[in-house]
Amino acid sequence: MRPLSLAERGRRTGALIDVWRERPLDWRARHHCIALAHAQARAMGAKPPALPSIRSPLQARRALEKMGFETVEDMLTSLFPRIPPAMMRVGDLCTVPGADEPGGPRGLAAVMVADGHGNVFGWHAATGFRRIESVLAVNADCTGAWRIGW
Repeated sequence: MRPLSLAERGRRTGALIDVWRERPLDWRARHHCIALAHAQARAMGAKPPALPSIRSPLQARRALEKMGFETVEDMLTSLFPRIPPAMMRVGDLCTVPGADEPGGPRGLAAVMVADGHGNVFGWHAATGFRRIESVLAVNADCTGAWRIGW
C-alpha cells in the first residue's frame, strides 16, 4: 500500500465526516464511535478486523472483554501505532473520556477523528450527541492517539 498524501488523507477524512455528520449517536442503529473509527480506518486504507455487532454500551464492554482488552485504548493500540496526541495528522484517531450513561458500564472512552488542525470530530455532550461536531482537542483531554494509515 502506498502512503497517502496529506491532501488525500484530508479528502478521505472529509468524505467520511460528511457521511457521518448528521447521524445522532444511536447504539441500536450502530452509530457509535467504534463504528466511526472502523469506517475511518478503512477509509485510510487499513484493514481492521470485522466489527462485532455492538448495540449498547454494555455490548461494547463485553466485546472488548471477549477480544481480551480492558479498554478501548488497549484495543486501538493492538491495531495501530500509538502516537503522542500532539503528533496527530488529519485522519488519525484519538480517545477522550466517554460520557458514562446511567446504568451503563463505566470507563468506555470516546473515539474521535482528527482533522489535522488541532480539532477532532465525534459525538459529545455539548450537542446532546445529536450529530458529529468538531471539538477543539486540547492535548490534555486526549487519553491516547493512534496513527491510521501511513
